[in-house]
Amino acid sequence: MQLVCHAKLSFNIDSSLPPAQWLCLSRIGVIVKTKRVAIVGSGVGGLVSALELAQKGFDVEVFERAATPGGKMRQLMADGSPIDAGPTVFTMRWVFEQIFKDAGTSLDAELKLTPLNCLARHAWNGRDRLDLFSSIDQTVDAIGTFAGAREAQGYRDFCDRSRTVYETLEEPFM
Repeated sequence: MQLVCHAKLSFNIDSSLPPAQWLCLSRIGVIVKTKRVAIVGSGVGGLVSALELAQKGFDVEVFERAATPGGKMRQLMADGSPIDAGPTVFTMRWVFEQIFKDAGTSLDAELKLTPLNCLARHAWNGRDRLDLFSSIDQTVDAIGTFAGAREAQGYRDFCDRSRTVYETLEEPFM
């Protein structure tokens, strides 16, 4: 049996499984002894990996230490109220549409996405808050109120630079 891992990872391996049924993926190479795969972590990356490997005929098990899947995409309770832990924005929708299409369904059939005006609320104490919005103009106004005109303009400049970078990279890299 050959087991090669070139990453610093820690796994709790079910010792009842014969070593020939282990799979280790690394940046350098893949050694597969079986079509049985364990995915550690059920965040977006783990769930998509499990889905794609299952589509290729692998027997996939996903292991998660948290009570529910989702990784960063989860809710936390704060004083009895649910708070989304992240992500604050959903980008590159077309990537997820393709993942669901490849799985024989659609994003819209599987998920109910609700656009929100307020994307994030940052709070430092009982009174100081900064809300970020889906509208750049609303966010600029909020930053101006919170931190002044200079910071608001800095955010607008950041948005302009980000748009330029995105438009430059969209076709060749995305």
